[in-house]
Amino acid sequence: MEPKYYLAKDRGLTSLSWLKSYYSFNFNTMEEFEKIRFGQLRILNNDTILGGAGFGSHSHQNMEIITIPLAGGLKHKDSLGNSHEIVPGDVQVMTAGTGIVHSEYNLYNDLTTNFLQIWIFPDQYNLEPRYDQYNFAASETKGQWQQLVAPNGSAPLMIHQNAWLSRISLAGSASVPYQLHAAENGVLFYVIGGKTIISGEEFTTGDAVGFDGLTLPELHTADQAEILAIEVPLKTSLY
Repeated sequence: MEPKYYLAKDRGLTSLSWLKSYYSFNFNTMEEFEKIRFGQLRILNNDTILGGAGFGSHSHQNMEIITIPLAGGLKHKDSLGNSHEIVPGDVQVMTAGTGIVHSEYNLYNDLTTNFLQIWIFPDQYNLEPRYDQYNFAASETKGQWQQLVAPNGSAPLMIHQNAWLSRISLAGSASVPYQLHAAENGVLFYVIGGKTIISGEEFTTGDAVGFDGLTLPELHTADQAEILAIEVPLKTSLY
């Protein structure tokens, strides 16, 4: 397939007194309704919340939810009895399954918090709800893909889907390939920060571009870039 573009300038925006939420896929007010998903990836949001504010208790079902703080921190509580702080370097995974109620508040009263929230469809309905969290700061390696989430125990965090999330920090002139984990998957590259060249095109902070497994490109940078790779099945029998 041709690359699928989800550029920062085309994202939807929810803007409230305490929240700015940019979303790459249709979530609320986005006019381009064809931008619903990339395979089994349903939500890719970049949220910023003011100090002392946050999302009150609300419920989710039948979704794998991944939270990646970029600045500041979050205070998490849920109906499973978990109460955790989530800061940059941490990644949080929740299996909503049959139902989970949680809240996410800014950990700080005087700082804004910025984070990515990612929703991936599970490979089974009505799983037992589950929470997990891991800090990757000590294991980060410049110029190499750091695997965050995987379905089979090959990463510190597990997901109920044939999906992988990996992160890379590039500095200076570099060219990096991405190795697909499953032939039926595609991969979406999201630029967390900086600039990168993918298939001869420049992408900057907030841009995303998706490829199928037959057309995977190398990533190039002449300066600095931080990139998240979200590899997901393009089709499944459930959704």
